[in-house]
Parts: sequence; C-alpha cells; structure tokens
Amino acid sequence: MLEPREYIKQLTSQANVDINSSIHIAMYIRSANEILRMADVYHREKNNVRAFILYTKFLKLVIEKLPNHVEYSTIEPSRIKLLKKKAGAVIQKAESLKTIIIEEYRNLYERHLKDLEEKVADEQRSEEYAKSVQIDEARAYAQRVERERERKLREDEERLARIKDEERKRAMSEADTSRHCRSSPSRDHPGTLRPVVVPDNLRDTFAALARENTHRNVETCGILCGKMAYDSFTVTHVVLPKQSGTSDSCTTSDEEELFDVLDKHDVVTVGWIHTHPSQTAFLSSVDLHTHFSYQSMLPEAIAIVLSDKYDEYVAFSINDRGLNVLGSCGESGFHYHNTVPPLFDRASHAKFTSGFSVSTVDLRNR
Repeated sequence: MLEPREYIKQLTSQANVDINSSIHIAMYIRSANEILRMADVYHREKNNVRAFILYTKFLKLVIEKLPNHVEYSTIEPSRIKLLKKKAGAVIQKAESLKTIIIEEYRNLYERHLKDLEEKVADEQRSEEYAKSVQIDEARAYAQRVERERERKLREDEERLARIKDEERKRAMSEADTSRHCRSSPSRDHPGTLRPVVVPDNLRDTFAALARENTHRNVETCGILCGKMAYDSFTVTHVVLPKQSGTSDSCTTSDEEELFDVLDKHDVVTVGWIHTHPSQTAFLSSVDLHTHFSYQSMLPEAIAIVLSDKYDEYVAFSINDRGLNVLGSCGESGFHYHNTVPPLFDRASHAKFTSGFSVSTVDLRNR
C-alpha cells in the first residue's frame, strides 16, 4: 500500500494529457469544458478520486498544454479569459478534494500499518508459544491464528463486496429512472471502456434528417451528445452543425454554435454519426482521422455509420493499433493506411437500447 504522498502523486499522474497539433484547438477547448462537466458529475456523486483526477486534467490542459498549441493565438481573448476564470475556481475545488482524499487515505493507511503490526505481533506470539509447548499444540495455535486472520480477511472482502453491490444497485436505480438499465464498468482499471447507451430511434431519426442529402448522394453528419452518470454515457441529443458534403465526405463549420448547444443542454460529446449514401458502413481514411480527434478527447467516443443502401448501421471505435498509426500519420485527405490488421473495430461498449428517444438540434439552416 502506497504512502499518502505517493498515492496523491499516482492520482495526479493519471491526469496527464498530451496535445497533438494536427487536432484543431477548438476540439481541445470543447474537451476541456466536457472534462469539467464530467468532473462536476463525479463530484456530485461523491466520487472524490475520479473528480480530483478530472479537475487536475482540466487544469493541466488549460494552463500547461493549450498555450503550446500552434493555434493558441487564434482563440478569441474572451474565450481564453473564460477558461482562465474556470481554472481559478477548479483550483479551489481540486485542493479541497485533495485534502479530503489525503485524510481518507491516511486513515486507511494507518489501519493498514496497524494490521501489519498486529500480524507481526501474532507471528511473534506464535513463535514464542511454539517454543514453550509441544509442536502439535503450537501448530494448532498457529492454525487458529491463521483461521482468525482469514476470517477477518473474508469479512473485509464481504464488506467491500457489499459496498460495491450497493454502488451497482444505485447505478442501476439511476439508470431505471432514465428508463433504461445497463451495467457500468469502472474506469479505474486502464483499458476498460465505460458503456455508451444509444437510443434505438437514433437510426430512423437521423435517416429522416439526412434523407434529402442521401437522395442527392451527399453525406450528412451529426454530433452525438449526452449525459454521464455513474460511469456510463447516454446519448440524449444529435446535433447537426452547419456543413457541406460530397458523395464521400462531410465537413462541418461554425464551432461556436456547437459550444452554445453543449452549454445550453449541459451535455458532453460522445462521438459522431454520418451517412454513406452509396457505400457500405466502414471508416475511410478521412473518417479515421476525424474520429481520432474525438477518441483522443474521450476514449469511449463512438463513430456510427449509416448506410441505408446496404441496410447497415454500425458503431465503430479505433483500436490500439489504429491509435498508434493515426497518431503518427501526418497526411490529410484520402490516403493509404495499411489496414492489416484492422485499424478499427465494432464498438462493443455501444449499447443500443429502446425505451427512450434522442432529441435533435438542427443548426444547418439557422
């Protein structure tokens, strides 16, 4: 068990964040605001450790990393001022949580040291007793000591299991109030993705919004936004920003309008969706680079492709190999990638669910 000071260092290291200058700074600004929203959710849920990590990540991104981005000088001064104002408030929250976490962990650490001392004392008493009694009696005593230690260990494990079960039931109860229920893997273990719950009506809703473009063989794209609660994301809105498309590409514009929508509905970006009017559902090289920017911000981000022509509707995510390849690829536009083995897979953490509906925000003609 780490000492309290080392434990805090470990938590802080989990907040490390790197920036890639090939990703537009607007994405990082959006990500900073969404990190802050998720941190506030964890804070309200009394998940102090996760809240502290995300508050720290927000501060590192805004104070240390963004000023080094090549596009930093293009940000409106008012937006920089707002980010710095938020950072000032976050510093206070992070420091307050740090104090609470250290105190709670110190109590655990002291109990741990006491348990170790008791274990050593038990072993010493066992050894002393073995010297003064017959071997069989000493063995019986040692066995009793061991059984008692195992009993205490089982009690601790059972108590921990009950706590985890209560948290799971609370998460399920929260999900039930939202008219759906999904398990919520923890992000405390690297490599585990939190589920992204997608309403079943998203396909028909988005197909209807894209119908005119689809008939003209033009792609349509939308941003998937939603809420986070108890380590699970739920898609609540699909936002169609101003855009221009071709038969095999779609480009969005006016990022400020999207910021306003995210703020108004208090949601975070969990991915995007686009159509392939004349092709099957897959991620092209352009799609991969687009989604790389989303997944770099949020590992759970999904890319849904809708191909009505081939009756395909699939959620994808970039795998580890794809992240490595795309992170070192400096090309743009359509270009070649070695896709053996593949760079992306079906997003198994995307859960399509009935019982609630997605809302739409269409900014194309505003």
